[in-house]
Amino acid sequence: MTAHALPNPTELRLALRSRGFHPVPISRPTMNVNSAGKRPIMPAWERRCLDASPEEITRWGTLYPESTNTGLLCGHLAGVDIDVLQPALTDAIAEGARRILGPTPLERIGRGPKLLLGYRLAVPAEKIQTAALHFTDDPQEKPT
Repeated sequence: MTAHALPNPTELRLALRSRGFHPVPISRPTMNVNSAGKRPIMPAWERRCLDASPEEITRWGTLYPESTNTGLLCGHLAGVDIDVLQPALTDAIAEGARRILGPTPLERIGRGPKLLLGYRLAVPAEKIQTAALHFTDDPQEKPT
C-alpha cells in the first residue's frame, strides 16, 4: 500500500475487524497525555473493543477524534516484542522465535531494528512479560 492510499483510522479499524481482529483506538503521538501514541484514552477499552460492532467502531472517529493510531486487542493475538537496538541480536532473536513459533506475516517494525512478530492463537492467552534483559553493561543500552 502506498502512503497516499492509506485508509483513514475508521476504514483501517473496520477492515481489521472484518478479518477477525479487535481494533483499539489509540491516542495520536502528539497528544498531551502519558504514553501518547501508544495508549488508548477510551474508558473500559478492553471490554468495549472486544465486542465492538462496526457501528460502534465508526462512532469512535467522532467520540475520540484525537485517537488516530490503532492498536489490536490481544488474547487471540500475541505479539513477540523484540525491543532490541542491536540489528544482529534482533535478527537472532526473531530467527529463534520463528523457529519455535513458526513464520508469521504479521510483522511490525517501529524504530528499527526493533520488531514485533504477531501470532494468532487458537485459545486466548494472558499476557506473559519477561523481565528486562540487558546484553551489555552499557547503562544507555535501553533507556528507562
